[in-house]
Amino acid sequence: MKVLYALILNLLLLCLALVGYGQNFNMGNLGTINNACGGTFYDAGGPGSNYTSNQNFTATFCAPPGQYISFDFTQFSTELNYDYLDIYNGASTASTLIGSYSGNNGPGTVTSTIGGCLTFEFSSDGIFNYSGWVASITCSTTPPSTGNDCSSASPFCTGTVYTFPNNTGVASLGTINCLITTPNPVWYYMQIQNPGNLDINISQENAAGNGIDVDFNLWGPFNSIADGCVAIANGTAPNVDCSYSISATEQANIVGAQAGQFYIMLLTNFSNQAGEITFTNTGGSTATTNCAILCTINDITANAGACNPATNTYDLSGQITVTNPPTTGTLTITNSCGGTVTLNPPFSSPINYSLSGLPTTGGACNVTASFSADATCSFTQSYTSPASCGLTGLNCPQYASVSSSPNVACGGQVYYLEVLNTACNGTVTFNVVGNWGSTYANELTWQVTSNLTGAIVASDLVPGNNIDGGSFNVTVGPLNPAVVGNIFTFTVFDSFGDGFNGVGGTISVQQPVGTNIVGPITGNFGVSNATIFGANIAISPATITVTTPTGPVVATVNNCNKFKIPLTFQNTNYCSTSSVSVPWVITCQ
Repeated sequence: MKVLYALILNLLLLCLALVGYGQNFNMGNLGTINNACGGTFYDAGGPGSNYTSNQNFTATFCAPPGQYISFDFTQFSTELNYDYLDIYNGASTASTLIGSYSGNNGPGTVTSTIGGCLTFEFSSDGIFNYSGWVASITCSTTPPSTGNDCSSASPFCTGTVYTFPNNTGVASLGTINCLITTPNPVWYYMQIQNPGNLDINISQENAAGNGIDVDFNLWGPFNSIADGCVAIANGTAPNVDCSYSISATEQANIVGAQAGQFYIMLLTNFSNQAGEITFTNTGGSTATTNCAILCTINDITANAGACNPATNTYDLSGQITVTNPPTTGTLTITNSCGGTVTLNPPFSSPINYSLSGLPTTGGACNVTASFSADATCSFTQSYTSPASCGLTGLNCPQYASVSSSPNVACGGQVYYLEVLNTACNGTVTFNVVGNWGSTYANELTWQVTSNLTGAIVASDLVPGNNIDGGSFNVTVGPLNPAVVGNIFTFTVFDSFGDGFNGVGGTISVQQPVGTNIVGPITGNFGVSNATIFGANIAISPATITVTTPTGPVVATVNNCNKFKIPLTFQNTNYCSTSSVSVPWVITCQ
């Protein structure tokens, strides 16, 4: 019985020791929480609800002895510039501020010192409430992985103090500029938002608080992180600053940084001692970095529909999964095989998109999504286009059985054998594609008229229907060419008389989508711009084979056009009547 009691007691103690693991923690004045490992940290609204107005809460989470505690924020949304989550590297708000976060610019992953604490302070105003945040809590005896290579560099945001465990036991990258050795590398990058000089203070200390040697190299400027990493690997990157001194404190300096430029920094731990690196910009810096560069497109799906035999085209649809999308600018989805669509904010992941009327190729295509407000936030996904089905099931045009040419031919001169089309039972389809431009879209309209009948076959003639910055792709047809022909006039109108305003305004007629047969029309076209165009008919080509004394003559026409075949008769009597048999046969594909 004593053994049984001991077993029960041990099980009870184990259960008590596990309290706190896997729990949900909603933000509030929680005091100090120990052993929260394995839990989830939410805003005060908890999962599925927004936080409320006029909140002011503080909570501290501490790691178990000998471990690090990390918070991985997978969702973050607060009222920009009004509702803030401040994170401190310690047991109170008197500790070093790691960062202050608002809007969609979340903290990412935040990690304590070994055996240390993180303090969270949240404040909201009295107006708008958002969905808040979700963060998973993990604990480990090993420090979290940092950017050991250039491609996994972390972003550096001015105004934030960065303190993180250094790397140990990571192989040297070899000699780089002034750095004779580069053990335990950590990579950071920055994008300049406001131009000027940027000075960055760097320090490293061990667990006892004693300084240990830290070295660095700084490259730039680059047009993108990808360009920078390639140039660094090739040894062609411009070097900005470098230090290989034995000091535990360093300062990196960028002079005359320009908006939009990227810089990349390498930090190393020469002595291979476990500790922490701290760096931040100095108060004398005039340049700032873009703190919105944390946007990441994680995936794009590309679902190609079946080929439409009437138009030999297909539709493409999918979803874009993105973390921390920009709050301004546009999202453009471009297909390498034709077709573009532009979306406007707000952006909420996943983002649905569709492209219609794409020409079939049967080969590889790429669809690329990119944000105008963040050039680094883009993603390309490959897919395979459906094979062409344009000739499958298409009708064959009909032709006269008797030539309409005169029955007299002059020797040595060109004679045209003419065979007229008698029926064209195909269809005509094309697309009106464009963007209304950033301002005064409500002034713009368009129409398509048949040159055969003068009737309007398609239009957008209701002023005020169109939205600033809005993209459009309107399918016109299928039309009956026997009724409206295949020659049309496309007219775009502006009620004010100054054409497209702002930026991005354009309109064109495409057949197939991605191939312009009218335009693009852009800029100030005045009150109107009219263009006559011919559209292809979805009908089989026709081939005539004429049998002549010297061999067959073959010709092919499209769009129900008539045949007009040049022949030369050898007749020594010039224009005297002669009898020559030139039978023909017409076939379709």
